[in-house]
Amino acid sequence: MKRTEKIWLIVAAALVLAGALCMAGILSSRHWDLASFGTVETVEQSFDIDEPFDSISLRSDTEDILFLPAQDGKTRVEFREPENVVPFAEVQDGTLLVFTEDTGKWTDRIGFSMNADPTITVYLPAAACSSLSVQEETGRIIVQKDFTFDRIVLSATTGDVFCYASAKEALRIGTDTGKIAIMDLSAGSVELSVTTGLVTVSGISCQGDMNVTVDTGKTDLSNVTCRNFVSKGDTGRMNLENLTASEKIMIERTTGDVVFSGCDAAELSVLTDTGDVKGTLRSDKVFIVRTDTGDIDVPETVSGGKCEIRSDSGDIKIKIAA
Repeated sequence: MKRTEKIWLIVAAALVLAGALCMAGILSSRHWDLASFGTVETVEQSFDIDEPFDSISLRSDTEDILFLPAQDGKTRVEFREPENVVPFAEVQDGTLLVFTEDTGKWTDRIGFSMNADPTITVYLPAAACSSLSVQEETGRIIVQKDFTFDRIVLSATTGDVFCYASAKEALRIGTDTGKIAIMDLSAGSVELSVTTGLVTVSGISCQGDMNVTVDTGKTDLSNVTCRNFVSKGDTGRMNLENLTASEKIMIERTTGDVVFSGCDAAELSVLTDTGDVKGTLRSDKVFIVRTDTGDIDVPETVSGGKCEIRSDSGDIKIKIAA
């Protein structure tokens, strides 16, 4: 490399370093608040919904979505959006449609952030409709406990989903890289799906089957009753506390421990590659266990339903709780 080229490379590196230090100083002076650099103003708009509807369909990109009880018994949709985003909320063919349309140019998005996070808040009477469907990209979805729908379908790409509302028929929630949390509700059936993320389930009464699919991530489940519990996944730990299935518990994992604490079912089947299977069950089982390189410690009971546990390299240690 020529001497002139070396000099220019040194100068370029020095300029980059100086710019980084200058930016760090500016951010530090603003307490690392990126929103303080926002160049996009937000506008608040409200829509009163007077027409009757039986279902809700909501599509969103980056907004946080909240469903809250209407204290005055009237449906209202409130938007806080960038000034170039046009909100829509209207009833068509018995369905309340809620969505936004970005009319700005791509240059309008240049900058660190907006002055305030965009949100869509839907205020509903307790028995406003029977079906709720939400499609979200990167924002959060929060459905409060004050509602009971026939069907709830919530999906997000990178956003988190928090659902506390009951579904008489079916509750379905799916995310790619976000978190799912459902608590203190009842449902006809439950289906949860996460590619990479955390699943938290607590205080659920499910009359039918519960399916939980987690490719990579942790699953924490407590105080759940259902007919069948089915879970499949690749990598991640499963903590199951006080899970009761009237028929069967079926779990398949590639890498990750499965830990039971006071769980029970008429029949259990657990298959893992490299994870341990351990913990306590509440009633006697006929154990059928196998591990290639791990340790086995299970009760020598000869009555009860079948409990089949197989692992390639994990330990299998189960006790019957007093």
